Amino acid sequence: MPNWLIIFITAMISALAGVVVGAIVNWLRKQTNTYKEAVQRKEDERIEKLASGVIKKQDEQYKLENEKFREEMKQEISELRNEFKELNTNLKEVKQELNTKIDSIEEDIDLLKKGTQASLRNDLYELREKYCKRGYASIEEKREFENTYENYHNLGANGVMDYIHKEVMSLPSEKTEKKGKQRLVE
Repeated sequence: MPNWLIIFITAMISALAGVVVGAIVNWLRKQTNTYKEAVQRKEDERIEKLASGVIKKQDEQYKLENEKFREEMKQEISELRNEFKELNTNLKEVKQELNTKIDSIEEDIDLLKKGTQASLRNDLYELREKYCKRGYASIEEKREFENTYENYHNLGANGVMDYIHKEVMSLPSEKTEKKGKQRLVE
């Protein structure tokens, strides 16, 4: 799996966690503001009723409503915390699963690279044998050989094929024969 894809998946998981946390924080802020507004309204009503002398019964009702609202808020906050913990646990599990899959894919890629490199090395040996036996390699054949050599080398060459590369590149580009002092070119 390409590194950019791994980074992208990790970024998406991190972004998802950020969005979830942001949504929870925003919800909690709204609930807190709602609670503060409700408390302020009740306080305003209480002051008005104090002035009219009807406070005792309504004060008890206010306390009960306020306590009920607080308990509901505590319950909702507790549920949200549990959901957040569960999401966090799930996120960790997904991340661990992805890391395991990435490791497996990297191992597979490494094996494919080694197999491809071995195949290219074999191709280079066969081409060298063909060209050296013939005594020349055309310009197009040298280009193909060079391309194959570069692909081999980019897979992590260890210098084994450098001599063979030089040998093929130093071959003449055309077949030559010597007859007496005259040189014929076909």
